[in-house]
Amino acid sequence: MTRAPKFEGGYNAVLVRYGDWVKEYGQKVGATVADLNSPVVAVLQKAKEVDPNLAEKILPDRVHPGPDGHLIMAEAILKAWNAPATVTAVEINGKKKRMVNATNTEIADLSSHSGTIDWKQTDNALPMPYNLTNPTTALVMRCSDFIQALDQEPLRVTHLKAERYKLKIDDDEIGTFTKEQLKDGINLAEFATPMSKQAMTVETLTIKHTDIHNARWRMIQVPLTGFSAPHLQTVLDDLNALDGELIEQQRAAALPKTRTYELIPQ
Repeated sequence: MTRAPKFEGGYNAVLVRYGDWVKEYGQKVGATVADLNSPVVAVLQKAKEVDPNLAEKILPDRVHPGPDGHLIMAEAILKAWNAPATVTAVEINGKKKRMVNATNTEIADLSSHSGTIDWKQTDNALPMPYNLTNPTTALVMRCSDFIQALDQEPLRVTHLKAERYKLKIDDDEIGTFTKEQLKDGINLAEFATPMSKQAMTVETLTIKHTDIHNARWRMIQVPLTGFSAPHLQTVLDDLNALDGELIEQQRAAALPKTRTYELIPQ
């Protein structure tokens, strides 16, 4: 999509034929089928229009998607599983200091002093982990509906007096917003928040766990199948134990944490 095919029709036409067979088979056996091809092609085509050189990095070798291409494939799978778009949703009436809505989160200790509104919030989910400072990631997000479809973390605060407010979460300055922006709602998933940092920690542990699992399987278990060695099973068991430890850390890192929010008039 980002570079001219080297033969008539290009290899993607072959992938489409494979995909048609998978779709028919899925219908025959009653299995859920996720189309990973069409969304990636659509993003590549749009990205090529926006930035041709950067678009090539989504599929660096023309065949295998890089991490940002895999984001689009992951989106297709999650959509097929009917994954919700909402991480959390919060709406506060700033005049009455009253909680209007709290979806997939728990709010406590909502109060106001000297114009500052603060509360404590314990979310039941984390935003998706990705780094919008990475140019290729930002391009993929711009050329897809990933954020709209899977990563909505809206915060709305209405009936505010001051023209602008600084938002802090756990003493981290998230940004300064007009009262109109806060009335319309800001998507916290698009900012570097303590929640997104926590999600990145979970992602890092997920990658480490996956690397250990794949190394065990690809480099030891499969190549040495049928090979007799005194320490082989010990090595496999130790790697399994290490993998299990990483999974425990991954799950612990994903547990909900109570955050302190402050909206401070500027």
